[in-house]
Amino acid sequence: MVENGKQLHFVGVFLEKQELIDKFPQVIEADKTLIRKFGLEPLPIEPTKSLRISILSLKAASISDDPQRIILPVLHYVNADPNSGKYAKQDDDSATHVEWTIRYLCLRPIDIARIRILPDEGQTPEDIDLIVTPALADGFGYNLSRISKQARWRLDPEIASQVHREAAKIGTEFVAKFASVPGVSMVDDFSKRQQLTAEMSESGNEEK
Repeated sequence: MVENGKQLHFVGVFLEKQELIDKFPQVIEADKTLIRKFGLEPLPIEPTKSLRISILSLKAASISDDPQRIILPVLHYVNADPNSGKYAKQDDDSATHVEWTIRYLCLRPIDIARIRILPDEGQTPEDIDLIVTPALADGFGYNLSRISKQARWRLDPEIASQVHREAAKIGTEFVAKFASVPGVSMVDDFSKRQQLTAEMSESGNEEK
């Protein structure tokens, strides 16, 4: 039995890391294609990079296709370290100036569940900064972790003012793009969407 056990292998049974790296771009590109379908610019996610983002307090678009997905506006920290997502101090110990842009992220229920547990009690996902990387361990969805318990862009009054102005403009345009689109509904709180979907499913099962 021991000798037979030594001959067992799992090649071809589980996805190897390289296979996951090869597979993940398909998920990324599917999300990017969906976002671009509505004339929006997706977050530039790549298998080998870590992106620092902050979710904006704007409406999100709930897509009822299979699989169900949420598209939401996020602030992308363009000049954060692509490996760690951190900001190093300048030589004179001053904080690095934040460079940012607004992009769009596509999330599935599993991603929303991961985000919901990241804020501290009394916080919302919009209060913190996140790191987005491919979930290579399972080949599906994203790894979403908290890098800061306070959104960095909010710390600089000038940048905060710029972001608020741009977000107000983006928010109006975002809602307009999905007006009257079949299978799309706008939600105020994306983080509760998974819970609502589950409740609706349970209600439907009870009616049957």
